[in-house]
Amino acid sequence: MDEELAKQWEELSLTKKEKWEIILAFNSTTKAMQQSNFCLLAMIIAERPINRESFKITMSRVWRCNSWIQFSEIGSNKYLVEFHLEQDLQQVICGTPWSFDRWLVCLHLYEGNRSINEVPFTTEEFWMHAYNMPLASMTEDVGKKIGDTIGKSLIVQVDDRGIGWESF
Repeated sequence: MDEELAKQWEELSLTKKEKWEIILAFNSTTKAMQQSNFCLLAMIIAERPINRESFKITMSRVWRCNSWIQFSEIGSNKYLVEFHLEQDLQQVICGTPWSFDRWLVCLHLYEGNRSINEVPFTTEEFWMHAYNMPLASMTEDVGKKIGDTIGKSLIVQVDDRGIGWESF
């Protein structure tokens, strides 16, 4: 069965009419690229399509931006989020991870040279706290080792001596 399907696939080809191509002028994407300076791509990792209006309203309130935000739906549970101010964009990025209706909202910086289906919504940063540790183990080195067991450690909060004596 697989061999037969592979043979049929090899015999497929485009017609002369289907093989056309368009060559774009260099400046044809300039306007969109300039507008995209303060944009994020968002994907809600959910088992079903979410209510898009509810998502837009909720996230606008939760993010508490100082200026306008525009949401453009660009796929199933995928959005381009345009911010008027860079400060608002940075605030949203620094506040990750975000969730909507208990579903993870995975954010990715805008890349205009990629299709939305090529954007790798495969990772998201999380804060992790380790409680009830021996005080001698509350160091940057131990924190990195613990963090690396579940992913890649980015930052371990410690003082200038490399010690993190706090409640976690």
